[in-house]
Amino acid sequence: QGVVPLAFLNLIPFDAQQRLGPGLSQRCCLDELHFLQPACSAHSGVITYLCQRQICGGFGDQIYGIVTTFLRATNIGYHFNLEWRVPSEFLQRRNTVQCAQNRSKSIKSSPVKFKFFSNRSHVLPSCSWRKHQSVVVTTNSKTTPEWTFCKTSASAALEVWVNQTSILPMPRVGLGCVFWHLFSMGSLLEEAVGKELRRLRAWEGRSNAPRIAVHVRTGDKTMKVGSSLGVLEYHWPRPVAHSFVDCALALERRLGLYNSTIFFFSDSLEVKEEAERYLPGRVYASKTSAKHTDRMRSHGRQALHNALSGALSDVFIAAMASGMVASRSGFSDIVIEFGGFPIGSTISQLECMAMNNVSADHVRTPNL
Repeated sequence: QGVVPLAFLNLIPFDAQQRLGPGLSQRCCLDELHFLQPACSAHSGVITYLCQRQICGGFGDQIYGIVTTFLRATNIGYHFNLEWRVPSEFLQRRNTVQCAQNRSKSIKSSPVKFKFFSNRSHVLPSCSWRKHQSVVVTTNSKTTPEWTFCKTSASAALEVWVNQTSILPMPRVGLGCVFWHLFSMGSLLEEAVGKELRRLRAWEGRSNAPRIAVHVRTGDKTMKVGSSLGVLEYHWPRPVAHSFVDCALALERRLGLYNSTIFFFSDSLEVKEEAERYLPGRVYASKTSAKHTDRMRSHGRQALHNALSGALSDVFIAAMASGMVASRSGFSDIVIEFGGFPIGSTISQLECMAMNNVSADHVRTPNL
């Protein structure tokens, strides 16, 4: 069984059906991954990923943290716990049975807080975590295990799985495989994605049309939650929306596709509208409103639901495309990983910049 609901099959490209169909379980060795997890017992060690009330970073950062914590727990034969604020109506949890432990036994009687890669010398190697019965991990940045396999039977089994899935030296360490092991689409997410896919299918007027997803991240400043400008930190000789659409057309030619729909999503309404004006009839801009999911936690349950509905709809519709033009963003990263895009079917922001003769010089007044 694949990870795409059956109701979506006539709404997505044929190549996406094949990538995300039954073959996904084999490519990711999901059965083997399931048996790597130790059962919960009174004597089992526990590592918990915690993201409830504190700032955990954007949705992509949270997924990085969950996957890394899961792999670290598996590496030392500990049970993996997840305490995450994303409701199961959006992401239904699989293989994440809670294992009760006394948190007072965790390091310094408080959650272990790691900001991975902010300073690698401060990262406690996961093999050392075996000194503690219970460890609670919080993080708000992109993460990757150090891949020091411990001398345990659990670590040896994990190493076999890593080699089977050929996930090294990939920088994202099989993030998509672990995600689909831990989650499936929940009822509210299926409803939201299905609604947008049917709207897109009606606009296309044909079944199973090829699609190229394009993500332009203009940064947290657009959502009024930070100062980052994303792709707009660089000087683009032409409007950035035009440049990214042209990269999508280049990817279409590379993949041997014809008359693909360009599914364009961004945190900037202005950029989305410009993309549709640039190539009418070919560019379909996402109809969702971008909200920072991490910052919506303080606005109540409904505000968080609305933010998740829009953000995750874009993620999964893009993941079910034929190819992807990405921004340098954790949001783009998880789309590529969830979609299982093979090498050659994506264009990175740096590659798109090179195609458009964009230098790395920062400017104060970017060209929208």
